[in-house]
Amino acid sequence: MADTNCDDSSVPISPSLSKELHDLNITLTRKKPWWNENGSLVVAAMAFILSLVVAGISALTSYNKDIHDQQIQLATVTQQIADLEIKAVELAAKYKDDPVTQVQINDLLFAQHATLLQDAGDIATRLGTNSTSSALITIAQRDLNLGSIEEAHRLLLLALSAARTPVDTWAALRNLGFVEIRYATSPEMRESGENRYRAALKLAEEKKYAEALPLKGAVELFKANTEADWANALSTANCSDAQKHFSSTLQYLSKLPNGVADQRLNKVVSAYEAQGIGGVPSCLPSPEVKG
Repeated sequence: MADTNCDDSSVPISPSLSKELHDLNITLTRKKPWWNENGSLVVAAMAFILSLVVAGISALTSYNKDIHDQQIQLATVTQQIADLEIKAVELAAKYKDDPVTQVQINDLLFAQHATLLQDAGDIATRLGTNSTSSALITIAQRDLNLGSIEEAHRLLLLALSAARTPVDTWAALRNLGFVEIRYATSPEMRESGENRYRAALKLAEEKKYAEALPLKGAVELFKANTEADWANALSTANCSDAQKHFSSTLQYLSKLPNGVADQRLNKVVSAYEAQGIGGVPSCLPSPEVKG
């Protein structure tokens, strides 16, 4: 009787089948990628990364909103300062014949003005270069009027850093030049002020400045204003140099096209000619340079 049991090992395997079995064995025994074996770890890591992204976006949004809110607050306070100054002029005219009431009003307005300036300075400091250059200059000028020289200088430096346009830069340079010359505590500080004015004049010659002010005669006007400010700053310390810069003011004004004028600057020039450069009676313009 024939044996019906078959020995598998005796069955010959073709080379092609052997190769397929070998490849299948490699596939089955190949190590799976770590992310397949640790799916929960991958999910946790992705969730963590996503939470960081969301937190970052949330923080940035909150930061931008805070900056925006403080910018609005600064604009509001500077407007309140301007309104208070207008009110002071109106009340001075109203009570010009009542000196007692006028003194009381002045004391009250002065206290309010000082408080608003302090608030504006604090907000500007928190904002840093996120403040507008014009707002910083406005606050600095008021501080200067109250004798807060160091605070005015600090805010003007910040205004220069915050400047976003050539005009902003020019205004900051002019105001810094005035403070550093008029209130210089060292020769180095005075020279720094001189360099501010030189930079302001040079800025007016740059292409980007001309593009920002395409008006006819704008460059001459801005140079004339710069020279007039420079003369004013020097009038108390160096009249000879002040006279030279006043002469330059007149030269730039003489180059203006017909029909172009700066009424404010014309009044300044007339006042300097009549009362002395910078209001200093002993520093009148040289006779040969009067307009």
